[in-house]
Amino acid sequence: MKPSLRFSMRSSSLYKLARFEDALAYVDLCDELQPNQPTTPRMRGLILLRLKRFDEALVANRRAYDLDPNDHEVCNNIGDSLLSLGHADQSLEWFDKALAQKPEFVVGFTNKASALAQLHRFDEAFAIYDHLKATGSNTPMGIWNLSLIQMLTGDFEAGWAGREARWEAMAPAYPNISQPKWLGQESIEGKTIVVHTDEGMGDCIQFARYLPMMVERGAHVILVVAAPLVPLLSGVKGVSQCFSSGTVPPFDMHCPMGSLPLAFQTRLDSIPAEVPYLPFTSGGPAAGLGGPPRLS
Repeated sequence: MKPSLRFSMRSSSLYKLARFEDALAYVDLCDELQPNQPTTPRMRGLILLRLKRFDEALVANRRAYDLDPNDHEVCNNIGDSLLSLGHADQSLEWFDKALAQKPEFVVGFTNKASALAQLHRFDEAFAIYDHLKATGSNTPMGIWNLSLIQMLTGDFEAGWAGREARWEAMAPAYPNISQPKWLGQESIEGKTIVVHTDEGMGDCIQFARYLPMMVERGAHVILVVAAPLVPLLSGVKGVSQCFSSGTVPPFDMHCPMGSLPLAFQTRLDSIPAEVPYLPFTSGGPAAGLGGPPRLS
């Protein structure tokens, strides 16, 4: 096997393992051995996009386009680079080139919709998602992106529901729990519910406003959050126990923190607005620090 091919295969394998810096090193070796292969700068551009080195990604992708202007993925990657650099208007030309070369290129459609949304051309973005739905070609990431536009334009009903696609689109860190998930349909009176973080700490703080509402419905709330948030959120009204690790007591149901707005059917006119909803001082039981929570 030629060294360049071996290095290319290694780079691809490392890319799939999200070892982007290592993958980039092998791509550079490929480029040294065979400098005019269009697949090499294309791969380099992809890796640099994942590393968020967008200016360099744009240079690599433009070089790949010069070597092979008929590659729809390269056109899409140039658009993606421009979009990531804040040039949504310029990116549209490249997404359209990708779609001209491959008319049913789903990634090109979803990226174009994201660019249109950034430009506040919402009707055009929605038309793209209508097309993808009609052709049965939308993806979990597309549904997730659509939900963000729906939220931005005030359609909370569709937006909160669409955000549940995050489980397939992004696979957020969340334990495998055998107890049923609560999304608002069943009564929780007298039930013990674990509310477990599934997104960032900012989202966790934002959605903590729903915890007292669960208590008002008669639930016994156990909260599992990142360790830095335990001193703050253990003092939220109605939270009986707050953990970052250790063994969680027996419980009946669970709800991801990011799904609480859906469970309470939040609309623009029903966003919980009690001020303050966070305690002025921390309180509640200390969390264990011996590893990830064990949910039994």
